[in-house]
Amino acid sequence: MEDIAKSIGKYIAEKVGQQLGYVISYESNVDSLIAEVKRLEEAKDIIYHSVEAATRNGELIELMAKNWLEKVDAIVTEAEEFQKNEGHAKAECSCGHFPNLWARHQLSMKAKEIAKDILGFKNIYLESDYADTCFLPA
Repeated sequence: MEDIAKSIGKYIAEKVGQQLGYVISYESNVDSLIAEVKRLEEAKDIIYHSVEAATRNGELIELMAKNWLEKVDAIVTEAEEFQKNEGHAKAECSCGHFPNLWARHQLSMKAKEIAKDILGFKNIYLESDYADTCFLPA
């Protein structure tokens, strides 16, 4: 019986700690998101310039490259909308008032989720051979 109680207690402590981590790490999660967006946009620029040069040379663009660019645009837009969210004002301490912990938790969790998505897109970019983004028509 004691082992079951310890296991349950440990599980609850881990979950509570994880949720408190979102509240505590709000600023670092948002800062991390901003940095990841910047890095993703840099990778996007490299591919975009490659695609533009190939298009000017009359080459066709691989569907994978087009899709990647569209998905990156969508996630960058999502991240920009997130950064403009009015809830950030509630999450910050202002004028000595206590911050809205629920807003901090939700925004921090969303920032971490978007940053995770961005890392996935960057990994697709890094793992793919984007030198083959285009080809000459047959």
